[in-house]
Amino acid sequence: MIAVTFLSPKRDLRIATTLLLLLSVLVTLPVNAATSLQLWAWRDSDVTLWRYISDHELIPNVSVTATVIAPESYEQVRQGAFQSLDQPLLPDIIQVHSGAHWLGPLLQQGLLSPLHQVDLSNQLAAGLPTVSGADGTVYGIPFGMQMSAVVFNQTVFSELGLDIPTSESEWTKLLKELDGAGVIPFYAAGSAGWWTSQVMHDALMAAQVPATVSQGLVAGTACFTDPTIVAALDALAGWRRYMNDRPAVDSYQDMQTAVALGDAAMMIDGMWATEANAALFQMTPQLKTGFFPLPGSNGQLSTYATGGYVGLSDSDYPDAVQAVMQFMASEDFAQLSFDLTGDLPAYSGSLQANDPRIRAIADQIRQNAYPVATVFAPQLNVGDTDFGGLLAMGYQQLLAGQINAEEMANAVQKQLNVSGYAGAVLCDL
Repeated sequence: MIAVTFLSPKRDLRIATTLLLLLSVLVTLPVNAATSLQLWAWRDSDVTLWRYISDHELIPNVSVTATVIAPESYEQVRQGAFQSLDQPLLPDIIQVHSGAHWLGPLLQQGLLSPLHQVDLSNQLAAGLPTVSGADGTVYGIPFGMQMSAVVFNQTVFSELGLDIPTSESEWTKLLKELDGAGVIPFYAAGSAGWWTSQVMHDALMAAQVPATVSQGLVAGTACFTDPTIVAALDALAGWRRYMNDRPAVDSYQDMQTAVALGDAAMMIDGMWATEANAALFQMTPQLKTGFFPLPGSNGQLSTYATGGYVGLSDSDYPDAVQAVMQFMASEDFAQLSFDLTGDLPAYSGSLQANDPRIRAIADQIRQNAYPVATVFAPQLNVGDTDFGGLLAMGYQQLLAGQINAEEMANAVQKQLNVSGYAGAVLCDL
C-alpha cells in the first residue's frame, strides 16, 4: 500500500520538493491530533514557555514549537525573508520588536493576518501600537511592558532627608534642595537619541500632556505645537539649571554612572535600570534605587511594549493561529508568561508577583499607564520620516539652549507636515 502526502507550496520550501512515499506502511493519525504551529522568537525563554504550554495542552488541539533565531539574523525576519534562513520549517507566528519601522515591511508584503474575534479588552492600550498598523488594525498580542520613570539614588535621598515629590511644586522644591546640597539633581543624556526620544520624551508627555492630545497627534487631529506640548518642552528647558553641565552631549553611560556613584540624585530611565543585574549595581553593588512618576499636571507614566507576537497570513492553519492569539490574550497566559520569562505582560488585570519591585512596577503600569507611545506610532513615521529622530534632534538643541520650546515644536511639526502626515493641513505653519 502506498500512502502519498502532498505538501503545499509553502511547505515544499520547508521540507522537500518530492513526494513522501511510505511503502507498505499505513500511518493512522489520532482523530484529535494537535495542529503543530511554528513560532520564531529571539528569546531563549520562549522555548521553555511554549514547550510548557504544549506539554500541558493548554490550547486545545494546538501545539506550538518555538525556535530561537539569532539576533544577527532577525533583520531578515523583519524583512519577511523567512526562506533565506536555515530553518527546516517556516513560521506561522513570529515575535516582532517595538518600533514603528518593524511591522512596515511585513505589512507591505501582506504577510500579517489581522486578529479575528480575539477579545482584546484585557490588553493595555499602551502595548497595542507595537502590534498595530497605521490604520489601527491589530495583528497580534504585545508583551514585555516597560515604563519610564524617575529613577533615584535612595542613599542620596536618605542622607538629605528628602521625600518623593507628588506634585509639580514639590518637584521644583526637590530640584532646588538637591542643587543647594551640591548634588546634581537631575542628569540628562542628550547625546543618546534613543533615550531622549523613547525614554525622556514619552515620560515628559505622560507627566505633562493630556492623553487626548497625544492621541490626537497620532490621529492627525492635534498638532505638536499644541500649547500643552509646548508647555511641557518649556518646563524641561527650565530644569536645565538643575542638570549636569553638558546635558546635550553627555551619554547614557555618563548618566547611569553619575547616579550609581551618587554624584547625581535622579535620572529618567526605564525599569531595566533597577534590575539586580543592571549596570548601576555593577558599578555600585550596595546601591539602592527607587522610582516614581515624573510629576506633572497629567500625572501618568510612559509605558510601552518591547515586542509582540503576530500571526502570518500564509499559515496553513489560520484557525489554529487565531486560537493561539486568543490564548495569549488571556489571564492564564499572562501569568504563565510572567512566571516563565520574567517579562511583564500587556495585561490590564492583576497578577501574582513575589518580588516587591516587580509588583510595584506592575501595579503602576496597570493603574497609571499613559495609553499612547507617540514615538512608536506608525502614523507619525510615514514613509522615510523617523519621528524619534526628529525628537532626538530637537531635544538635543533644546538641552543645549540653541532653541526654545516653541521653536522645537515648530521644527518637529514642519517635518511631519512634509512627510504625508494626516494632520498636515490642520497643523500647517
